[in-house]
Amino acid sequence: MRKRLLLVIAIISVLFFAVLLSRADDFSKEKALEHVRYFAETAGPRPLGSPQEKAALTYTAQKLAEFGCQVEWQPVTSSKNINTDSFNVIGRFPGATDREIVIGGHIDSSTPEIPGADDDGSGVAAMLEIARVLCQEKHQSTLVFVAFCGEESGLVGSKSFAEHYPLEPVALMLQLDMASGDSPLMLWIDTRKAQSPEWLVRASIEVFHELGYRNIDYPTHFQSLNGTMGGAGSDHEPFMEKKIPAIAFVSDVRFPIHTRNDSLAYFKPDGLVRSGKLILALVQKFDRAQPEERTGHYMLVMVGERPIFIKPGLLRIFIILSILVGIMTLVRARKKRVTLDEDRRIRLSWPKLLVLLLIIVITTVASQWTMQLLKGLRLPWIAHPGPYFIFTFFFFFLGVWLALQVTRKWRFRRNSYFYLIRAASYLTVLVLLAWAAGGPRLALYPASGLLLISLGCLAPCRWLKGLLWLLSPYLMFRLLILPEYYEFIYRTAGIFVFPELNNILPRGYSEFAENFRNMVSNTRNTL
Repeated sequence: MRKRLLLVIAIISVLFFAVLLSRADDFSKEKALEHVRYFAETAGPRPLGSPQEKAALTYTAQKLAEFGCQVEWQPVTSSKNINTDSFNVIGRFPGATDREIVIGGHIDSSTPEIPGADDDGSGVAAMLEIARVLCQEKHQSTLVFVAFCGEESGLVGSKSFAEHYPLEPVALMLQLDMASGDSPLMLWIDTRKAQSPEWLVRASIEVFHELGYRNIDYPTHFQSLNGTMGGAGSDHEPFMEKKIPAIAFVSDVRFPIHTRNDSLAYFKPDGLVRSGKLILALVQKFDRAQPEERTGHYMLVMVGERPIFIKPGLLRIFIILSILVGIMTLVRARKKRVTLDEDRRIRLSWPKLLVLLLIIVITTVASQWTMQLLKGLRLPWIAHPGPYFIFTFFFFFLGVWLALQVTRKWRFRRNSYFYLIRAASYLTVLVLLAWAAGGPRLALYPASGLLLISLGCLAPCRWLKGLLWLLSPYLMFRLLILPEYYEFIYRTAGIFVFPELNNILPRGYSEFAENFRNMVSNTRNTL
């Protein structure tokens, strides 16, 4: 009896210590946050080639060596005329095979004034904690952890890595670019020519949900313009261009990155755990093997959090169909047009419509000038423009009212064919230009406007005509004016044009919202 009792106690003890050890191996938010603190505060701002970047790279190399990695400093070269006195730090943890999985983040911050806690101190910090966890066990694949330099200078480090590192054994690349907060985690899957393979996107979403998270996102409109125009990117792109399956996970770009507020004071560490666990699960899933598809060609649309992959062939069919419907509508309208005697005497209908539009646009833009006067700041709406759009809508409707008042006595042609042929012609030219510049994905947006205007002309009743015409500019509006993460676009544009804007950005969204409410209250009291 006594022996059995001792055996039970021994088994329980072993299980207890096994649980403790397994917990010790889990991703630690506290340890990852220590790395963020070092990068943002101890090292500080880390532009390419700076002593601070060198200190951060040295810290990263020391940590990777502590975890058991074989560390290499890879000198960086670039064809650009910029300072490239820097390195990529590479930590290799050998597996049972030569097959490699690369996990990366960029060590640099954008300018000497920006601490870069989120962008991308958090990505490298999460990578280091991932390395600590993964290096405690054996793997089939060799794991390669990379801290890239020069991402903010045009992906200098990752492009150099892709040119000089032997890529034949690299099967997969996972990039962490920002890991702050609990807002939706973005999938970055686009280059100008291709997307991440479908299996990798599906697996990322499935694993994310299996971990218990429900806020993964792909900003279709944002990336439709960004991807085709070569805008914001990250260090996974040079791998994709070499036809290596790769994907980047990016936290909320509305966080004040590229400003002095990208500091530990505003950093939300919960995002470290979310991004870290996602990478750990993907490494485990693809440690032994993965599907053969290396790149993808599609347009991704998220319905809820379910991915829908639209093939380029379907986009081409839609665009061609839109043009054909437009031509059919013009032919039909021309046959049924009525030549009104009073229309013969009316001139300049098209320029008059342009004046109407200019009145609405100028009045709407005046909302920004008014806000600057009320706040006493230059371009205050750029940092967090969300609440300002509410203010802008009032001015938009005011502009519509003013335009109608100014043009009340103006006479316009009543023949709809006059307007249809011009709208359809301009939209068709825009479709062709967009197709030439960005392919069928970009051409989809003006094509949708052409299709809806044409269907509106064919609609049998007035309410349906009006509805289709009102909806016709929607996708163009979402692409150019109000895409997802428009705050990031406006802030980036503002900082690019007005570098001094760094000094006047609001200190945080809650403070901004409070100031906005106070401003509205004071304005109401004054009126």
